[in-house]
Amino acid sequence: MKYTALAVKVKTGLQGYWLAAAAICTPERAAEVERAFSAMEKTELFWPEDPIELDLRLAELIGRYCPPGVPAAAAVLAAAGREASTGGVIGSPRHQPRSAYGGLEELAEDLTLWSRPGGPGFVFAGSSDRAGELRDRFLDRERQNLQLNPDERYELFTRCLQEDPPDAWLYAADGSGREQRGILAAGSGREITLIKL
Repeated sequence: MKYTALAVKVKTGLQGYWLAAAAICTPERAAEVERAFSAMEKTELFWPEDPIELDLRLAELIGRYCPPGVPAAAAVLAAAGREASTGGVIGSPRHQPRSAYGGLEELAEDLTLWSRPGGPGFVFAGSSDRAGELRDRFLDRERQNLQLNPDERYELFTRCLQEDPPDAWLYAADGSGREQRGILAAGSGREITLIKL
């Protein structure tokens, strides 16, 4: 199936935190998804202090605004004052939210998710074998330098991605917590939308 990826940035109501949302969908649905995500700016939502509750609330918000039939979405929230790593979700907007466990998960035909506790996570439009190879390249190179900051980790991911680029992909890293910097990226072919919070 032919996929495209997109990302938008909005400022949420009440606490006024920045939120980035992204999705992989068919090219025909891209404008509809972008409009739906942009409408999240009007959301009057209080973000809890508890890191697990915050991620659950973020996943529920994406599920509520993401149009039906969109197989993959991600969101990153920059909430002030959080100590624990939180504020990043990625996966199917229609599945029950659950904690990342580090394995590969097929979301749809030729659409594979990988995420781990504390992030980052990615969705890869391609076979699960190719997604597994990307994960393994990334983890092998990450082990060589365990002191990567969020920007360096994203740069490492993009270098690994260029060795076997998919039609579309998403990347999400937690936006809240000590030493976190929210990064959400969406790529389609050579076009990349990169949002840093």
